[in-house]
Amino acid sequence: MNWKRWTLSIAALALVSTIASAQTVTDIQHGTVVATWGNQLVVKMPDGSFRQFDVPAGFQFDSGGQKVGLADLKPGQELTAKITTTTTPKVVQTTEIRNGKVVAVNGRTLVYQGDDGKNGQWTPPAGFKFMIDGQPTDVADLKPNTKLTATIIRTMTTSESKKSYQVAAGESQADKDKKAADAAAAKAARDKAAADKAAADKAAADKAAADKAAADKAAADKAAADKAAADKAAADAAAAKGAKKKLPKTGSEMPLVGVLGAASLALGAGLTLRRKLF
Repeated sequence: MNWKRWTLSIAALALVSTIASAQTVTDIQHGTVVATWGNQLVVKMPDGSFRQFDVPAGFQFDSGGQKVGLADLKPGQELTAKITTTTTPKVVQTTEIRNGKVVAVNGRTLVYQGDDGKNGQWTPPAGFKFMIDGQPTDVADLKPNTKLTATIIRTMTTSESKKSYQVAAGESQADKDKKAADAAAAKAARDKAAADKAAADKAAADKAAADKAAADKAAADKAAADKAAADKAAADAAAAKGAKKKLPKTGSEMPLVGVLGAASLALGAGLTLRRKLF
């Protein structure tokens, strides 16, 4: 009888040891709830990765200083907890749809239109509920053209999980903040360069316009001066020509008569002297 008790004790100890060794403890500090259904919880971890947990029945989370159960958690809610599970949490991918719509439902497969206008399809896990007008709704109850807001969750393969986790773990919040600050600084520099170029282009255009206006005025002034000089020269020439054709008011024809008379006297005197000599 004793050996049976010892055998049962050893078997029970081995079972407890096996269960204990299979347990996984995950310490969540300031995680963000992405989705819940059944006993499943998807959390955005502080390192930026997304994890899916099998939450033990009756487990309590710390949210805002209050102890809450899984059914009380809402997407976007922050929580802190140390979850002990018998399965390793899965690293998952998420796609957030803010302004999508239902295209069709085939069995449990949803065909949807995403925010980018492209169609996609997804088979949600059993128990997953969509929030439609504030009410949890099963995929089978969705109707075409219903406005859709949801977070689509897909489980990755082991290699994808490692790659995703490594990338997420390699970028801390400080790195993200620095990247955002660098991007903002680069944008500010581009905006300043564009503004400086626009100002320089405007200044160059204003100077070119002013130079053209000055050149046009100088050309107009020269043309006016040339025309005035030409008009004056034409007027002077016309006045001189008129002066030659017209005698002055004080002039007369008497000097011409005197000259003709003197010529006649000289001619008579010459003829008289010739007769005397011959």
